[in-house]
Amino acid sequence: MSDETTQTDAAQPVVAAPTATPLLPEPPASEKSSLNTILVVIIVILGGLIVANGVTKYFPGFGASAPVAVLDSDLVSAAGIHDLLQRAPSMTPEAVEAESKKRAEALQHTLADLRQRGYIVIDRTAALSWPAAADITEQTATNLAIPPAALQAVRDRRAEQQRLARTGNAAWPPTSSAPAEKTISGSNLD
Repeated sequence: MSDETTQTDAAQPVVAAPTATPLLPEPPASEKSSLNTILVVIIVILGGLIVANGVTKYFPGFGASAPVAVLDSDLVSAAGIHDLLQRAPSMTPEAVEAESKKRAEALQHTLADLRQRGYIVIDRTAALSWPAAADITEQTATNLAIPPAALQAVRDRRAEQQRLARTGNAAWPPTSSAPAEKTISGSNLD
């Protein structure tokens, strides 16, 4: 029988046992369970904080969508100036200056209030498209005590200038019959 055993052992291939050792020793079972418990507790606490305080507090870029307000600052400024010019003959220069300062402060207060409420305020000239609800020009003019008639007067003047520009009869810049001299620092340009 010993011959038979030797023959069958010799017929089977010999496989070497792996001798590689693990990089890190495996922690004992008690450390594994406490580490898992700690990780679960941390995840639950962070999840609770995120739900309670909002995702954007902890991850500002995640889902951030601040409301946008569009302001036609040129219109508000021009209407304010138009209104002051209409009322200036009946006002003292000090009163005109005080009214102008009061409106500037009211504009700064309005913008600070919008910023505090989380709005991004952009000028109409920088916006390509916006919904009507995002336009705060009328509200801002009301906050600055600019009458709607002054806003409408400036809008009408803008429309007339655009109409004249389209037809080629623009009144601005004014044309002169005298040829213009091209001088810089006293020397003629070629």
